[in-house]
Amino acid sequence: MRGHTNICVIESRWEKNKNTSVRSVFELISDLHCGTHHAFEYEMANNKNGFIETIKRQLDNKLINYIIIETHGNNGNITLHNKEEITRTILRNSLIKDNNRNLIGLHFGSCSFIGDDLALFLYKGDISPWWISGYGEDVNWIDALAFEFLFFNMIISKDRENKNSIKVIEEVCGKIEDECAGLIERLKFQVYIKNNNEKIYRLFRYDKNLR
Repeated sequence: MRGHTNICVIESRWEKNKNTSVRSVFELISDLHCGTHHAFEYEMANNKNGFIETIKRQLDNKLINYIIIETHGNNGNITLHNKEEITRTILRNSLIKDNNRNLIGLHFGSCSFIGDDLALFLYKGDISPWWISGYGEDVNWIDALAFEFLFFNMIISKDRENKNSIKVIEEVCGKIEDECAGLIERLKFQVYIKNNNEKIYRLFRYDKNLR
């Protein structure tokens, strides 16, 4: 078993007076791969300053290869519990590349957030992650959680076999598309990659004209 999943989950409270959380899904992944519920980082961020501070601190955490942001979202912004919005500009500025960082993947568990325009905007800032993923539609929370369990379980499994970050995500996406093609299209789930040649591309195609 591995010692750490290399995952950090940053979550904002979803609803007032409810303790709804994605945490148990990642505790299960942690237990499956590391034999403990505690082999991942978990942070709550309910205001803009706290969110920015948390992102920057976890980017400097040498254990972390994958950051998962779980908040409400819409049209390229994410919304925190106190209704503050993290704009695409704030997000990009928080993710600016530092050669000492080792972030491989950044996932947004937020509705209607990711798309071609946003990915290109973020990557123009020379940000840290090799790949970015998320949903292009409003999604059912349970469907998204089930999908994220499958997706990150595969990533952690493949990560043990091959440390090439591009090869791992390409293999995982190929396998998950074979098994969950309908769900991927319904969620408008997308993964954007910036490869070693600085080329940006997306792994799933929904518009035949873009093939």
